[in-house]
Amino acid sequence: MIRRVVGLGCLLVLVATACSSGGDSSGDGTDSAGGVDPAECGLDAFEAADKPVDITFWHQLTDSNEEALVALTEEFNTSQSDVVVELVAFPEYEDVFTKWRAGIEGGDLPTMAVMEETTLQSMVDSRSTVPIQACVDADDYSLDDYLPQAIGYYTTQDALRSMPWPVSNPVLFYNKTLFEDAGLDPEVPPRPSTRSASTRSRSSSRERPTTESPCRRRTSSTSSGTRRATSST
Repeated sequence: MIRRVVGLGCLLVLVATACSSGGDSSGDGTDSAGGVDPAECGLDAFEAADKPVDITFWHQLTDSNEEALVALTEEFNTSQSDVVVELVAFPEYEDVFTKWRAGIEGGDLPTMAVMEETTLQSMVDSRSTVPIQACVDADDYSLDDYLPQAIGYYTTQDALRSMPWPVSNPVLFYNKTLFEDAGLDPEVPPRPSTRSASTRSRSSSRERPTTESPCRRRTSSTSSGTRRATSST
């Protein structure tokens, strides 16, 4: 079995394992989008492999996100007999990537992995990955349920390099009462940078309240933001 990774995005980085049966079971080698060969996905070799095929999935999810992943994995494992997925948890994204780089040298790579999105190009450059576009084309997998912005973010040269999974969304919260105290209209918050500069100038000319800032920036991360549908298979 030759281990190569299919890049998926959080990037859910999917590290996919392409199986080799020893013969020419890789298909006709016809390139698809971006010059990607669907045969790289290894579906022909999977069909010929002894079952069940073991799939190792590295991730860094915690708390309720990890509980949901474990439940979905158990549901998948019991729903069929061809594949068994084993989850391996890491503390942080950096730990997954460090283990990944070590695995390139030592040959100890998983089948799938979740990684921070900025590592994608490094994985592509390592030539240890298979573009997810290969599997999309080999299995005629529809991307209609995914937001075009999410798919486009991980696409280069017309080929999807990784599959988006949890996508973080910055969210700005503001305190309407503190806006009013600063002489601002809370129903019309600042938008363009020029308006923001004007607002800062007006606010600085008034006595500043001793309470917290009217704006607080938080980050919300949810896997449902990636797909239009609510299912997360």
